[in-house]
This record gives sequence, C-alpha cells and structure tokens, in this order.
Amino acid sequence: NIIVKDGYEAVFVCNNKVTDVLMEGKHSIIASNLPKTFRRLRLLTAKDGKFASSFKVDIYFISVGTIKGLKFCSTMPYVQRSKRFGRVKAFAEGSFDLKIVDTKKFFKYLLLERPYIIDTQFEPIMSEEVGNVVVEKLLDSDKKFMEILTVREDVYNLLNFNQIAPPFMGCEFLNVTLKSMRVP
Repeated sequence: NIIVKDGYEAVFVCNNKVTDVLMEGKHSIIASNLPKTFRRLRLLTAKDGKFASSFKVDIYFISVGTIKGLKFCSTMPYVQRSKRFGRVKAFAEGSFDLKIVDTKKFFKYLLLERPYIIDTQFEPIMSEEVGNVVVEKLLDSDKKFMEILTVREDVYNLLNFNQIAPPFMGCEFLNVTLKSMRVP
C-alpha cells in the first residue's frame, strides 16, 4: 500500500518518464491503480510462469497547494534604451507564489533535460523560468525603464493579469512582485 497525505499527489516515474499520478488517500500497488507503470515495466506478462513480485520505480510526493514566497531572478536580460540612462541592461528580481494545476505536466517539465530532480534544484529552476517570463512581459509592454522602477502598481497589474506561466508547465505563477532590476 501507499498512503498519499492530504494536499499531496504521488508521481510515479519509470525510466525517466512520468507514468502515473495518485491522488490523496490510501492506494494498493496493483495494475488497476498504476496501469501505465505496470505496462512500462512489463509487469502484466509472466516470465517463466511467474509474475514479478517487486519492481523499481521513483515516487515523488508533490504538494498541490500554493507554495508562497518563492524568489525569482532572471537570466535573460531586460535591454532597453532610456533617455536618462542610455542603454540599460538589467535582470528582474522579485517574489512569486506557485500553484500546481496539472501535476503530470509540471513534473514532465521538471524532468525535461534532467534524468531526475532533487528538492534543492526545484527553486533555482522555477526562479529562472519566472524571471525570464517576467522580463518577456516587461519587454512586450509599452512601459519605459523609469516607469518600471517607479510605478509599482501598474507593473504588479501587468505581471498578474491572467496567468503568466506557459501552459506546458502545468502550474500558475501568482502574486508576482517585481522587487528590483539588478543592473550589473
């Protein structure tokens, strides 16, 4: 049996591929609960007249609640000409809340280009993604560099109008707040 606590989902990964997701509750490890996992590991067919009694799979427990107060910093520069400062090259920094909407999509995104993920890698990956999305939003807007620095409410509304997370990520970025523009 496997017990998934309230507010979490269990993600099963076989050979670097997300196979099944179990919602909260108590579940038996059987083919009807984990069809894709059993199929991928070829556990539905007998070898030498015997079915496998054990198998290896990675299980990740993902919080499906809102994760608050994460920090972001872009790796993509915000580049614009300013009358007052000339050519400006800056990196966006701030904070955001993260809500996982689709656990399977979210985990597929995290495993993209990585064979596995550990909890210490999660925040830097999300920090870079959110920071770069914020820079893209700022570049697409008609706001000048000085307006971004001084008019906080307009920038907050720009960054929080609709969701700014790409749909393939399976999550939403909420309460995105730009704290500063770091100029090297």
